[in-house]
Amino acid sequence: LRYSDRPYLGFELQTNQFTLNGSVPILTHWQQYHPQGRVQARISGSGNPEDFAAMDYSGTVALNAFSLQPGGSLKPINNINGTVAFKGNSLETSSVTVRYGSSFITGRGRIRNFRNPEAEITLSSPEFFLRDANLAPPASNAAIRRLNASIFQNDGTYTIHSLSGQFNSSHFTVNGLYTTGKAPEANLTVTSPKLNLDDVLLLGKLGDQGDAGQNDPKLSLKLRLSVESGTYHKIAFSKLNANLSRDGGVLSLRELDATMFDGRVSAKGKLTAGAQGNHYDLGFNLEHINAEHLFHALDISREVTGTMNMQGDVTARGATWADVKQTASGNVKLRLEKGTLRRFNVLSKVFSILNVSQLLKFQLPDMVSDGMPYNVIRGTIDIKEGIASSQNLFIRGDAINMSIIGKANIVKEDLDLTIGVQPLQTVDKVVNRIPVVGWLLTGKSKAFLTAYFEAKGKWSDPTVTAIPVKAMAKGVLNVFQRVFELPVRLFTDTGEVILGR
Repeated sequence: LRYSDRPYLGFELQTNQFTLNGSVPILTHWQQYHPQGRVQARISGSGNPEDFAAMDYSGTVALNAFSLQPGGSLKPINNINGTVAFKGNSLETSSVTVRYGSSFITGRGRIRNFRNPEAEITLSSPEFFLRDANLAPPASNAAIRRLNASIFQNDGTYTIHSLSGQFNSSHFTVNGLYTTGKAPEANLTVTSPKLNLDDVLLLGKLGDQGDAGQNDPKLSLKLRLSVESGTYHKIAFSKLNANLSRDGGVLSLRELDATMFDGRVSAKGKLTAGAQGNHYDLGFNLEHINAEHLFHALDISREVTGTMNMQGDVTARGATWADVKQTASGNVKLRLEKGTLRRFNVLSKVFSILNVSQLLKFQLPDMVSDGMPYNVIRGTIDIKEGIASSQNLFIRGDAINMSIIGKANIVKEDLDLTIGVQPLQTVDKVVNRIPVVGWLLTGKSKAFLTAYFEAKGKWSDPTVTAIPVKAMAKGVLNVFQRVFELPVRLFTDTGEVILGR
């Protein structure tokens, strides 16, 4: 030890293998970590003792059955077996096997420069229990299998070069930056060859039950998600790309694009947290979707085939699904092409009434077995406070056209509709013998006709009745006139046209 203008310390330390206990009389700084286990050291060093971080070191420290308590919310680290090697102004470990909480981990570590202590850590674990990271309740056995990670840490910033593993049936890789502090930030990219969104939601639920604080509203989050293939309940998708961010209590879906049901889906929106429940704002676009596969995946009993296009913007608020349905508002534009409708109770009852008449030269569709074929279904649906309504829902087919006006209550699941039906075949007898009120003849040869019905009650079993034309409001008649392209004289001279006088 020299004292001069440039102080100097040179030393060499050698020990036998000894047992370190909690007192650590010569390493007082380490007492807070409660180190225990067997240690053997051979270390030399030289440099300015006023700055130990700037000195040069060489040698090794061997650890055997070593353990310590990092402190805070971290779990104890036990059964540390390996060596720590000092090289100049850096430190690195051999492959070290440890038990962290209930998880067995193999890892290596390195500090490049003691004066700027950036830590480089690589880890692997056959089964890492989420409770050990405070991401699940203490009794939970949820775990990430085949965990591998490569992480750099420097001055409160974690650079995740790669973190991969498998949770249930989902495989994932994460990379990006996470910065701690008063205003924590995370900018992450998640890629997956196979992802089950139910697993992601379960992770979120487990995190809510844990105490890691990952849901801290102060965390600013940017997340890019890329999934090759995945599922959500019965919905299968592929080529999913999404860009999300969270700032304070607002979670924004900046873009989402995916392939599903032989078509494409895109969406954007935001979720705003509030004391009375969340506020949802979503815009979506479905292109060339296989309607039959979609209805089956959504467990909708009604059967629809054909190609669907749908665009819309919907807002809602509330803490429960019932609240969301009751407050839903927005606008949806719908178009389906080349398909059939089956198991629609309203249409079945309409056709049952029409089948009373034997005056038509055609057989109406069987809604149970064959369904009703159509060429196009189009219309706009307005949603306000849980009630969906339309003034222009139109079904065009080779055998029959239909127009539907009215509303449906999404919460109570009941409806109030006026339906216009226009069979496209000819009539065999005079019109006043048809036992359905409200028939209108049209066309040059009076070969086509229309009938009108009301459907009211529960979706599952509505009451359907035929109604006379005079019972309908003028505005409703005007809508049907435009849709069916009926002549004005039907509404100005009903005696001649309807009654044949």
